[in-house]
Amino acid sequence: MEKITIVGGGAFGVALSSVLCRDETEVCIWGRDQPTVTKRLSGSSSIKDNLSVTSDVACAAEDADMIVLAIPTHSIRSVLRLFRAYIPSAVPIIIASKGVCQKSGEFSSEIAEKLYPRHPIAVLSGPNLASELFSKRPATATIAIKPDKRGGLVASDVQSAFASSKFLVELSNDIVGVQACGAIKNALAIGCGICSGLYNSENALASMIGLSVYEMRAFLGAVDADPETVFRFGGLADLVLSASSQGARNFSFGKQLALASRDEERPVTCTPNLEGMNSLPALLRRTENAASSFPILNMVAEISLNGAAAKPTFETFWKSI
Repeated sequence: MEKITIVGGGAFGVALSSVLCRDETEVCIWGRDQPTVTKRLSGSSSIKDNLSVTSDVACAAEDADMIVLAIPTHSIRSVLRLFRAYIPSAVPIIIASKGVCQKSGEFSSEIAEKLYPRHPIAVLSGPNLASELFSKRPATATIAIKPDKRGGLVASDVQSAFASSKFLVELSNDIVGVQACGAIKNALAIGCGICSGLYNSENALASMIGLSVYEMRAFLGAVDADPETVFRFGGLADLVLSASSQGARNFSFGKQLALASRDEERPVTCTPNLEGMNSLPALLRRTENAASSFPILNMVAEISLNGAAAKPTFETFWKSI
């Protein structure tokens, strides 16, 4: 590919530029605040001449062979509309966002398919902390794309664009399942963070991650996806990272909730783009007919949305398992 455009100049978009920028490929990052994106890039010792930053939509989309969306899920619809007049025909659109639409409960690919019916739509998901991608440490990801007449060829091209000796990329045709894993793992990670904040117990945290796998698999069934997708890089591996790493925002937020329940003066900071919280109401709606299969999801909702005290709510949940 000669040109790849990354839509989104946040930490993850900048990190993906480190993955995608190679000698033969021009990479352009689009961000609304060009100086801020440029500043984020300044931390890299391997910035190349073929990496550029712009706030101009037409310039970003011009001659692009692939578009990568690295923006919060709640911005997907508006940004895709902004770019619709500029993205060349049939160019693949790769969604690297994790979550579901707050209002409609749609996955990002469902939104993209409606706005771009003639474009191949794919999803990138995996255990990827932005800071580690940016510094080119080993990592993995799953790319999911629907099988169709061009799907195999497009999937291979997209895989080749991302894959390297450090970044291993597997292919899947379960585009709904990969997104389902990416969406629910953020909320489950909050639950694991609550557990860690309350008890600081590795035994309990490992048990919570195991229980989270059951809920992730149940959610795959609820959205008619392949239950085996839970074992993909974008499933279990991503869950383990998000539910245990101090660098994972949803896990850290869960710990904040637990610690604040023990100290009422301790502040709890929820960033506007925290996907676990943003997706939680939609996840609850999509699972309400089988609520008993999602005890962690409901425990997280009781504490984070309804203001229930963390420790007694968690203990009630634990006894009910």
